[in-house]
Amino acid sequence: YYYSLPIAECTLNNEGKTKLDEQGYIKYETWEGGIPFPKPTGPFKAQQIIYNLEKRVTDYDCCTYIIGVNYGYTKNFKKDLECPYTVMQIRLAGRCLIPPYGWFDKRAQERQEFLTFVMNFLAPRDVAGTAQQAVHYLSPLIMDQNLMYLPSLRRVRKMSATDTQDPIMGADVIYDDNSGFMQKLSPIRYPYKYEVIEEREYLCPAYTWDGSEYITSPSQGLEFRNLKFERRPVYVVKLTQLDPNYIYGARIFYIDKETFYYLSVENYDQKGRLYRTIDGTSAFFPEMGQIIYGGAPLLWCDHVDLHSTFGAALELPGNFT
Repeated sequence: YYYSLPIAECTLNNEGKTKLDEQGYIKYETWEGGIPFPKPTGPFKAQQIIYNLEKRVTDYDCCTYIIGVNYGYTKNFKKDLECPYTVMQIRLAGRCLIPPYGWFDKRAQERQEFLTFVMNFLAPRDVAGTAQQAVHYLSPLIMDQNLMYLPSLRRVRKMSATDTQDPIMGADVIYDDNSGFMQKLSPIRYPYKYEVIEEREYLCPAYTWDGSEYITSPSQGLEFRNLKFERRPVYVVKLTQLDPNYIYGARIFYIDKETFYYLSVENYDQKGRLYRTIDGTSAFFPEMGQIIYGGAPLLWCDHVDLHSTFGAALELPGNFT
């Protein structure tokens, strides 16, 4: 698999420029675009891999418009959630695929803004009109901003670091799990111990998606069918939470060594129990050199409460001005 020429050239032009500090956190002013650490190595190898995931160049370089829907099911296969949504997302720094290149605008550069998005929930009726707006910053020391508009209150409310640990509209995923992982990597709030625990091949859902994949009906157990699998080289990276107040005690990521895209995520609670997992596939389009969210349904599972959510989405380039 490969990335489009603008992304590949941006990565090559900036190779070796991105630096980490003495604790392994990114010196944000040294990253200018592309994959920051195309050849992870050294004592902070695990953090380099996670930064490659955080600064991922998939999904139209994170400039996207998404139309999707989530379905939730109880342990008895009874549907208890149907939530359609839209997302408008813009990368504000390190842009190399969709103009303007580099910084989105002067404001983003002055404020060191990395990414922003608006997520609108269209149903069910009791939450219709709710919207989340987020701004993520490059500096590990500047906390990301998350706002919620609640139509029942007709007010915008700022979300705290505790609020971002809440489930998203009844789904088996929290706001810090957006796009698989969107938690702030910080030495001052919910810091982690980072380690590579394995490097090996795994049998994984293939990126080659042809539309024949589906999930069976509840009476058939909601099984994935027609998934294609292939052997992939994988980094297994463990993030152990050093703050007992965070919802997850540890996260384990299975990250493709070639694309630096996550293939599966395991989240454990503070008691060491497997809590939530994220699995699914993305689609690779050879004509564009792009890996796009929106292949076979994405599956989120809560292994403590025995609940499952799967989502399907259409993702389009977000050429926002």
